Amino acid sequence: MTDIASSAHEPGRKAITMGILFALAACMLWGLAFAAPLMLEGYSALEITLGRFTCYGVISFVFLCTFRDKQREPAMGRTFRHWLWAAGFALLGNVGYYLLLVIAIQLAGAAVPTLIIGALPISVAVMGNFFERHFSFTRLLPGIVMLTFGILLSSGHNAAEFHAGGEQSAGEYITGVFFAVAALLCWTIYGVANAHFLKNNRGLRHGEWASMVGAAGLLWVLLFALSAWAWWPSAFSAAKLLEPSAQSLWFIGVSAALGGIVSWGGALLWNKASYSLPTVLSGQLIVGEIVFGLVYAFAWTGQLPTLTQVAGISLALLGVLIGIKAVLSTQKGADPTLTDSLPPAHG
Repeated sequence: MTDIASSAHEPGRKAITMGILFALAACMLWGLAFAAPLMLEGYSALEITLGRFTCYGVISFVFLCTFRDKQREPAMGRTFRHWLWAAGFALLGNVGYYLLLVIAIQLAGAAVPTLIIGALPISVAVMGNFFERHFSFTRLLPGIVMLTFGILLSSGHNAAEFHAGGEQSAGEYITGVFFAVAALLCWTIYGVANAHFLKNNRGLRHGEWASMVGAAGLLWVLLFALSAWAWWPSAFSAAKLLEPSAQSLWFIGVSAALGGIVSWGGALLWNKASYSLPTVLSGQLIVGEIVFGLVYAFAWTGQLPTLTQVAGISLALLGVLIGIKAVLSTQKGADPTLTDSLPPAHG
């Protein structure tokens, strides 16, 4: 009987292990988005957002036009309900979220938004477990507390230092904080809702859903571009983006990398992870995005992290490891709900 029970749990453990690897790979790509505003100085938040998600949308549209599943059904033939969800997720998790984040970075600097967005692992984990109820919050509390202290330690010092430096006005600082909190709320809702949607629509392929969300995002790109052209012309200059110069070529290249590698590739990997992981665990793993984002930002600016930041990152990673251990021990023990809830992984 012991052998039978063990073998019954084994596929679930394999799925969790693969899901963790997919989630970390997605975070490695998504971390590049934090460095993009630093790489594209001179461009507005709207221009960076439109460049990234135009490329993501075009790549996604080409994929959808050529994709067919095993039943030879084209992806473009999905129902209106699927496309409606895709449009909502494109706004919450892609175009709207990133526009809010870039505005926050440009108004309040990189440190403050990093601190606030750094709460994503906690907000997604807590909200995900609230809806899925896989684990008792008592079991999750040690890892979440460790994760919280780690994020505060790694980002809080820089945020306080920046604010004390007076590089921005008080109004800009407060506005940047507001936009960062709005971005946090958008992605928290997206992260939990998207995972729930995928687990209830298992016929969707990973690349197909990533492309549907990307293609639906083109509608928001068009809407934001037209709105900017009408009411905020200083934030968006099509002539500047398309003029033949080294600067515009750099912008197009970075936008293509953000759209193809970061957005499409990251969404593909995250969808794979969402199929295999309870949201409470995938939420905690988002800390990888923050860690990689800080590493890329340090590399781009040529700076080294302080001992406080190193200690904070170490605590955050330790908190995630505690969370992973809690998930695996629950699965191995008396709580069978985790394995029963895992959907079959497929490509």
